[in-house]
Amino acid sequence: MENKRETLDERQARLEAVRREQLSRKRRIRIAIIKYALLILPCLIAILPLIFSFNMMRTVAFMERDVSNIKANRGENAILLNDSAGINGISNISDYINVSSDADEDLVPDGSRVYLTFDDGPSLYTDEILDILDKYDAKACFFVVGTEGFDSELQRIVKDGHTIGVHSFTHNYAKIYSSEKAFKKDVQLMSDKIFVTTGVRTKLYRFPGGSGNTVSRVSVKKLIDWLDEEEYTYYDWNALTGDAVAETIPPKELIANAMGYIRSNHDAGKATILLMHDHSDKHNMVDALDDLLAKLKKEGYLISRPLDENVPPVQQIPSQDKNNS
Repeated sequence: MENKRETLDERQARLEAVRREQLSRKRRIRIAIIKYALLILPCLIAILPLIFSFNMMRTVAFMERDVSNIKANRGENAILLNDSAGINGISNISDYINVSSDADEDLVPDGSRVYLTFDDGPSLYTDEILDILDKYDAKACFFVVGTEGFDSELQRIVKDGHTIGVHSFTHNYAKIYSSEKAFKKDVQLMSDKIFVTTGVRTKLYRFPGGSGNTVSRVSVKKLIDWLDEEEYTYYDWNALTGDAVAETIPPKELIANAMGYIRSNHDAGKATILLMHDHSDKHNMVDALDDLLAKLKKEGYLISRPLDENVPPVQQIPSQDKNNS
């Protein structure tokens, strides 16, 4: 029994020695880590300001390069403008402006701005219209209706950077304008459909037939008051292609119609809000669109910004003066 007890004592002593050695090793490791940290920390403190200064120098250098490029580009544009004015006697900067950035676009005069709008979509031709717009880096506002089966087209309108507005859920004038209640319901249904489909809660609106329509059985003044209460901005137009008249109108005639209005607005210093249609019965507008956009780009009109709430509205019955309704 005595030999066995000594053996157990020895084992306990051996285990205790191992435990002490492990604790000692952990202490040595912690001490070593602290020593290394104390050695490295001053180095980091010394290096960080250098890294920060280097990054600041790079940033300043890049900024100076960008400023130089902007100045050079502006100088070239100014030379081009002055030379052209001297040769041709033309002083309108919109004829020569090179739109290359948002800052440059802000300088474009109102008369050289064309806001493209399409009513009555989405349709069988919406994707084709979007492809043509993309070709010319043009943006548009689509005032849409509640036609079923075109959710992907609605989503693409938003995805491609265009704006979207409420036109009508039914596009049935007799129903829409039968009462204030019917009008409100039509607007709300279309607003909800746009929101559910695209995630956009738009506050852009266009009256079916325009705010100056003569078919409404209720006072348009009251409808405008409600739109104001709901914080909608409604947009009519001051230019059109005439594509709503008949699908047989040749594309060249649609383009001539549009350019006549646009040039008149340009001469008056007014921005253009151009009415077109995205409708399955109106492919003549699609046929005309490519050449129309090419002509607008060639003549120096800005078409790369979509109509939104920041654009001053064109209204047949102005929101602030509703006594004509």
